[in-house]
Amino acid sequence: MYLERLRLDGKTAIVIGGGGRGMGTTTTMALAEAGASIVVLELTAGLGNDVAAKVQASGGQCRAIECDVTDRARLKAALGEAMEHAGDVHCLVNVAGGNNVGAWNPIVEFPDDVYDAVMALNVDYVFTACREVARHMVEREIRGTIVNYSSSSGVAGAPIHSPYGAAKAGVIALTCSMAVEWGPHGIRVNAVAPGSVRTFRARANRDGSGEVLDRAGADEHAKTWAPLGRRLEADEVSAAVLFLASELASGITGQTLLVDAGLTARAPSGGLEYFVDRR
Repeated sequence: MYLERLRLDGKTAIVIGGGGRGMGTTTTMALAEAGASIVVLELTAGLGNDVAAKVQASGGQCRAIECDVTDRARLKAALGEAMEHAGDVHCLVNVAGGNNVGAWNPIVEFPDDVYDAVMALNVDYVFTACREVARHMVEREIRGTIVNYSSSSGVAGAPIHSPYGAAKAGVIALTCSMAVEWGPHGIRVNAVAPGSVRTFRARANRDGSGEVLDRAGADEHAKTWAPLGRRLEADEVSAAVLFLASELASGITGQTLLVDAGLTARAPSGGLEYFVDRR
C-alpha cells in the first residue's frame, strides 16, 4: 500500500534545471524511476539531451527543452511547449538555481547587477514557473504537486552570499503562499532545503564548462560541523523530492523539508563538544 503511493505511473513531471551532474539529474532520474514521464528544461541542449538519454536508456520517457530560466519570455514559451507536449502536467519541480562566479561578496561590496542575477536565477523564475503550471493544473482540474528547491541558506544567515539566502528564503515564503492559495484546487506545494551537497558545479560558466568539485575543504568542515559528520549526496535530496511529489505526502503542503545532515538543528553556540566541555 505504502510503496504503491510512491509511484508516479501515468503522470508527467516538468523538471526545471533537471540536468547536469548534481541534484538536477538525480531528481529527474528519481521521478522517472517512479514511473513519471519527464520534460526537462535546461540551460543548454547538451545538458538536457544527456539526462533525457539516461532516462530513455533506463526505459523511461523524457524530452529536453533548451531554456534560460532568467529570460521570462523564453521560460513562458518553454513551459507552454512542455505543457502542449505533455497534455496534462501533474508535477513541477524547480531545481535550477545557485551562485555564479562573482556572487560571493560581503553585502557592502555586492554589485547591483550580480544581486539582480542571483534573484533572477533563484526566486524570480520560480514565481513565473509555478504560476504558469498552476494555472494549467487549475484549468484542467489536476490535483498536482509542486516542489521548489530552497536551501538551508534561506533558513539561517547566509554571510558572503546574502542575496542567495534572501532568494531562497523568498522561495520558502512563496511556497507557503502558493500552498494556501492553491490548496482548495487540490494542488500541494512544498520545498526542500538542502544543506551542503557534494556536486559538481560550473564555477566558470553557467553552461557547464569549467567544472570543479565545489567548495574545497567543505568535506573536512562537515566532519566537525554537521551532526551526521558528512556532506550529503545529491540522491539523498532527490529522494526527499520524490516523497513530496508522491501520494505518500498527500497530507503535506506549505512545508519546507530540510535535508542538511542536521546542520540547522545544531545550537548556534556549537555542537555536542561545546556542552560536554561545560559539564
